[in-house]
Amino acid sequence: MAAVQHATYSAVSQSWTWDARTNIPGSSNNAFYVQLAWTGSNLICAYQDGSHAVYLNYTNVKNGTSGWQPAQVQLSSAGSANVRPVIVLLHEAALAATVALYSINSQVISRVLADSALPGLANWGAEVSVVNANVGSSSIGGYAYAANLTAVVDPATKLIHVAYGDGGSGTRSPGYLSGTASVDGANPPNSRIAWGTPVTVGTPSSSNSGPAIGVDRASTVFVFWAGSTGTSAADIKYSKLVSPYTAAAPESNFTTNAGGNYTQPHIPRSEVLAGYVPVVFESGVANPYKVLLDASLTAG
Repeated sequence: MAAVQHATYSAVSQSWTWDARTNIPGSSNNAFYVQLAWTGSNLICAYQDGSHAVYLNYTNVKNGTSGWQPAQVQLSSAGSANVRPVIVLLHEAALAATVALYSINSQVISRVLADSALPGLANWGAEVSVVNANVGSSSIGGYAYAANLTAVVDPATKLIHVAYGDGGSGTRSPGYLSGTASVDGANPPNSRIAWGTPVTVGTPSSSNSGPAIGVDRASTVFVFWAGSTGTSAADIKYSKLVSPYTAAAPESNFTTNAGGNYTQPHIPRSEVLAGYVPVVFESGVANPYKVLLDASLTAG
């Protein structure tokens, strides 16, 4: 069952205070891969449920302890027989909208919700095809799904930047593309994203997985990924893209120690990067695994 639990961190005591864990009404025991976004007035919870489709519910209570709608709604127009969808949900105040990205089978899809509208199904823009990529089953030999779809909105340019892994193709994995959103709260069908042409990042391989993406104050895009999901040897690699984002710089090896088995890179909150890039990733070949932070890469 999908559930949320809000916490507040105190820098003084270096401790967390947790609110009550709350189950999402309508979700089942088949709910997975929960994503949250606060729009400024509503907390949206999106997740996989039912026949491998994307569902959502929402509340105007920021900590999520009450106010949820009595039933979930299906955001995706279809489900998948065999592959659970990978979901990304992100809100950007500069865009005045929430963007949902999800995969159904091997098709990545986007929808847009204007901040001026409630998150009910009728207020989302129509589904728009983003890219055909096998993100839901990419490189599952090491760890399931490998977080193979990620995105960030640049508040300066309002561009949506997407990175993904493609387990069905060795020709564009990791891949990248950007999109420009049109947001129309008065006429939801007009809220949609026009997507550019996919770009290959680094040396393509279907075993590349777990991309992370971030953007700095100069609108430079950073893409990180693991070179393998194997259980014994992997390095974290990265590349940069600058406007007009039609080509990526040659890849660089970030960890240079494949024996450390570095996987699952993550840039916390995919926020605007200032001065450096805080990259969190996993290391190890067996329990106990380690979670490491590296902030050695400079950002604008």
